[in-house]
Amino acid sequence: MKIEIPWELYLKSAEENRKTVEGRILEACRRWPTSEYVEVLQNKLNLYREEQTNSLKNEIENMTKKILPEIREQDRINRNGFALNPSVIYPGNREIIFIKPGKEAYDVKDNGKYEIYNPDDMLPLVLRNNEEIKLSTQKNRDATMGELARELAKIKRVNPEFFGEVCALLVRMSMYYENDHERLPEGGYAWSPDRNTRNRVNQLNSEIASVSDVDLWNFLLTCHAISLQEDVKYNKDFCKRRGIKTSKIGRYTHLSSMILWGDLLGSTNDSGIAVHASKFDSVLVHNAVITINLKEVREIFKDYMAECSKETEMLLDLEAMKVDEIKKICEFYGIKKTGKKSELIQNIIPYYGTDVIDIYGNIKRFEKS
Repeated sequence: MKIEIPWELYLKSAEENRKTVEGRILEACRRWPTSEYVEVLQNKLNLYREEQTNSLKNEIENMTKKILPEIREQDRINRNGFALNPSVIYPGNREIIFIKPGKEAYDVKDNGKYEIYNPDDMLPLVLRNNEEIKLSTQKNRDATMGELARELAKIKRVNPEFFGEVCALLVRMSMYYENDHERLPEGGYAWSPDRNTRNRVNQLNSEIASVSDVDLWNFLLTCHAISLQEDVKYNKDFCKRRGIKTSKIGRYTHLSSMILWGDLLGSTNDSGIAVHASKFDSVLVHNAVITINLKEVREIFKDYMAECSKETEMLLDLEAMKVDEIKKICEFYGIKKTGKKSELIQNIIPYYGTDVIDIYGNIKRFEKS
């Protein structure tokens, strides 16, 4: 079995599913209680905005620099977090928990507003036998984006074919691909690929581990945990407060950007980085986060695209058309041509690609202009 990118991820329904899952995860994580001291901190900040006294300032600093960091650290040591694991457990007694609050949930920005930077921040931990796992490239206590990209680059140097399959998994992960995720009873979601995919990951892990110190399961679960946390952090409320308008800023951006950097870092010749060359001006000029869209994913990993079914090909074809073109098809088949584009497409599906016989017995087929 080869792990591939399904064409279904290019349908409009895939983006709708991504947004739905993202919203449900946020709701589930917000239901997890955080330290009562976060609420105390918020109340003191509300008072401080009205009356900026030294005593209040000292109390706030004590909470943000001492009390809450110590609570977070103690919860980390005691593994006092909230689990987000599938019904079929991960190999090697691995599990994922989230500690609340995260650092940014008590980070106060002195910008005149005196507000908590991100109340939804959490600390994701990947555990194995109740011990925190570490990536082979990890120097920091908490894995960074750069360390994840370097880990992915090591996989590419081991075997570019294995790298392609791992990237296919990450693309699927970034879109909350339904076949790889399980909705949990409390409303959250766990990354939970099916048995065939798990078996293939086990095979890849064995092959990679035989020639390197990379543990593929540790890497994938770290990617999942951190990128899910990114979705929770960069929610609509946060983006509105910060004036961020970029769509898919969380999980998708985190994983696709990591794929881009991992591909670059793992390349050993100029042709290997040619596809990325146009991206780097934005980094140099704007100090921006760079990522790749699904169209670019399709170009870079064309050898890892799954076979496209006729039904999916038809939907992709219709969704790529303009509304006027869709209406012409409706008119050709004699069906209702008013309503939203998505409604028109659903009306066309039973007829699309079929022949029409006119009153004179002539067979006609719709031809795109």
